[in-house]
Amino acid sequence: MDAVGDHMRQEESTMFAAIRNNLSSQESEQLATQFKSAKTRIQQKMGVVSQ
Repeated sequence: MDAVGDHMRQEESTMFAAIRNNLSSQESEQLATQFKSAKTRIQQKMGVVSQ
């Protein structure tokens, strides 16, 4: 659990900040839309979200 927590903190403090600082608003919005779509597909496959 500690390793997962460390990994999450690293992503939030460095990786996500770098992405946020290097994408245009349009690119950021497209990435968010793609992420939400992928998340929904995964949840549907797992039976978490009804189709």
